Amino acid sequence: MKLRQWMPAALAMAIVSPTLVQASTDVDIDNDGLIEISTLEQLDLMRYDPAGTSLNGDSTGCPATGCNGYELVADLDFDTNGNGVADEGDLFWNDGAGWLPVGDTDGAAAYAQKKVTGAVTAKFNGNGFQVSNLYISRSDRSWVGLFANMYESEVSNLVLRGAEVTGGDATGVLTGGSNNTDIKNVRIVDSSVTGIDEVGMVAGRVFGDGDLLSTINVDGNVQGVKYSGGVAGWVESDSQSLSESHLVFGDVISTVEITNNYYTGCILGLGRGVAVTQIISKCSIDSTSNYNGGVVGSLSDGSINDAYIGSHITGTHDVGAVLGSGSGVIIRNASVGSESSVSARHPGGMFGQLRNSHVSDSYAFGAVIGTWSAAGLVHRVREEVTIENVFVANYLTVTGKTDPEFKAGLIREIYTPGIALSVNNAFWDVEATGTVLSVEGYGEGKTTSELTCPTLYPDASCDTSLFTLWSNDDWDFGTSSDYPVLR
Repeated sequence: MKLRQWMPAALAMAIVSPTLVQASTDVDIDNDGLIEISTLEQLDLMRYDPAGTSLNGDSTGCPATGCNGYELVADLDFDTNGNGVADEGDLFWNDGAGWLPVGDTDGAAAYAQKKVTGAVTAKFNGNGFQVSNLYISRSDRSWVGLFANMYESEVSNLVLRGAEVTGGDATGVLTGGSNNTDIKNVRIVDSSVTGIDEVGMVAGRVFGDGDLLSTINVDGNVQGVKYSGGVAGWVESDSQSLSESHLVFGDVISTVEITNNYYTGCILGLGRGVAVTQIISKCSIDSTSNYNGGVVGSLSDGSINDAYIGSHITGTHDVGAVLGSGSGVIIRNASVGSESSVSARHPGGMFGQLRNSHVSDSYAFGAVIGTWSAAGLVHRVREEVTIENVFVANYLTVTGKTDPEFKAGLIREIYTPGIALSVNNAFWDVEATGTVLSVEGYGEGKTTSELTCPTLYPDASCDTSLFTLWSNDDWDFGTSSDYPVLR
């Protein structure tokens, strides 16, 4: 099969010839402290030195300070017999179990458990090369992936293509668990991962602080039972206080298809103390249960910023195009496109449920389909919630019910009477949503013509004061036939 190589231009000059690696006993020809890997056999030898100090005991050519990782200098393909399927003719078939993850797969994978013992601490630089057709079938094991678990290491500039990975809890294509490990410039495409709890394309679980995952592109299929995400299933900051976001996911594109029950997100299934920024989510979620969102299924003490969502989400309760359930979260510059759809018992056009949260400078189009009710922005609010500079123009449908009381243009339900709910400069399109109602009158219903009235190009028939407090730095008001959009 002919494979397409993806290589950042900046890396092209740094790649060492695979021929030189094979012909030399020097394991680090370019003296950068990373041992060159040009064959699957060499990749397999990493398991005997998870710190990356040698290859099969040989550290010849490493700098005086020693080697501390590995780097690819060629594409690798697990379909070693070239017949297009994983079978007994492949080098690492292992009686149908496929590749044995590098690292320690022993021990149960209880929720939120970190695993340091036996973890890979070596750096791994893919140099823009790809690993193709990785096959793992180990449903009886936890901590499953190319790597079992990684701790205080780094993975960069890698493409994984055509992977098929099956494991138990904490399962990912790249790694089962990631603990304070930087993962950047990684693409996982045309791949599938199947597990039980904590399942994701990149990792089943992620722990730590800092900018840990950046420039990630995932495409394929994810299947789990609980805590499944396009990038990662369970993600948690190491901070003892979750009052701020300390673990950062940035510059992520997700086009995965996910089948899962509880806690499902196109980026993360569950997040605690996580900041998610610069997101494009065009995935689909097939779920028959709760806490599902186009970015995160359930997020606490975190934030979502600069996100575009064009996904299709299903579920029952706490289901939204952006976030299923949020507690202590800040959402800013979130855009839900007209191609998106949310279908559940009580769906929200952006959020299923919010508590102690702040939403600003965001909008939603798309379809919101409920079996009991439907809300343009959020189904339920709890405790202190602030909503400002927001509008929705969703198409709301409640199956089998024509009474407008089952639709809410902005908010459907206040869970606790008397909470500190602040709604300012928040509108919904009464024609698009098909309702003039929002709980206790919060927000303002406007016609399509009123919402498409620009402020930069005022028309005599327009009420140009509608968006007076909305910043031109954030919003593009277009012409008299355009809704405002984020820049």
